[in-house]
Amino acid sequence: MEVALEGNESGHISIALADDTTVQELNAKFRGLDEVTDVLSFSTDHPGHWQSDTDPPPDTFVQPANAGSFTFPKSDDGPPHLGEIIISLPQAIRQADDKHTGLDRELSLLIIHGTLHLVGHDHGETAEAALMKHKEQIALDNLFPRRVNLS
Repeated sequence: MEVALEGNESGHISIALADDTTVQELNAKFRGLDEVTDVLSFSTDHPGHWQSDTDPPPDTFVQPANAGSFTFPKSDDGPPHLGEIIISLPQAIRQADDKHTGLDRELSLLIIHGTLHLVGHDHGETAEAALMKHKEQIALDNLFPRRVNLS
């Protein structure tokens, strides 16, 4: 799998916090899943795939008929725009409560997860999921160092 931004490259992303209804509508419109999810990523370079009853091959992009068309704004100056991350704030709050972690940590995880999708990572296969989880943990550990109790 080709993954963008290896090394020290940079890029721009847009992040929006939304309510459950908005995220559910976007999930239904662009992924064909009429349900709330915690984070959605819309990459400018790595289109996801929409799973229907016929389950297209994972590398095939199938745009739902009602998705409409849009383009991302592009600039010739500076780092590339990688895409959009939409987070359900109520879902993030629920997940933070369920995990007994702070909202800051849960939002950070969702931003990291969404960003990994923007640069081409996926978690459809076991090996891909393990790699993505590993990268998420490294990023979280950099943001929230684990405290060692010496007593």
